[in-house]
Amino acid sequence: MSEQRPQKSIPIGLVAPRSALATRVRKAMKGSGLAIAFEATPAEAAGDYPLDEAAVLLVVGPLDRGEDSFLSDLRSRFPLGRIVACSDPVESPTIRWAMELGVDGLIWSDRLDECLDPTVRAVHADQLVIPRDILPRSQPRDLTNREKQALSMVIMGLTNLEIAQKLFISENTVKSHLNTAYKKLGVHSRAEAQRLITDPDKGLGTGILAITAPGLSRGRPPKTGRR
Repeated sequence: MSEQRPQKSIPIGLVAPRSALATRVRKAMKGSGLAIAFEATPAEAAGDYPLDEAAVLLVVGPLDRGEDSFLSDLRSRFPLGRIVACSDPVESPTIRWAMELGVDGLIWSDRLDECLDPTVRAVHADQLVIPRDILPRSQPRDLTNREKQALSMVIMGLTNLEIAQKLFISENTVKSHLNTAYKKLGVHSRAEAQRLITDPDKGLGTGILAITAPGLSRGRPPKTGRR
């Protein structure tokens, strides 16, 4: 039986506020080959704190899209290293935002113990690592034809009342269709939906609003009366 080779030590720069999650991260790192090279608060890391001692930065705490300057500045100051974020689960727009700002790996707080070591090692080996449950949330669930019609008119700039008049339905029904569509897309407002669909570089594209023929779903032919 061959002996298992010891895992290589990887120096980690821990960027974290004082929090229960940061304490859990330190505990999970004990016994692994993940050595803490230094610890810094987000404010320190965003300043002139020397980051070169680390091969991977482990950023602990909520992913708040309002703090985009912190992550973008962190990436600009750490261009050749890798960044892993550990947070509570977030919605797909925030996931895309984090990846666009240079996050190389994501760890959900409820999977910390089993995912910390393999995620950091994979990212250190130049792999991109995301939780499996991100995939279905990153791809919007099927929109109904009414939801597609309402979203198309939102993109055109129509109000709910104008959409209701064009579709011959009530304004409350329009709101219901849009609220359901927003949940499927992982957004919270008209503006977010517009950006998610129409952004020329990062958007989903208006093709997701194509009307599906009756009986046609996911490429299956429509039903006929023949047996």
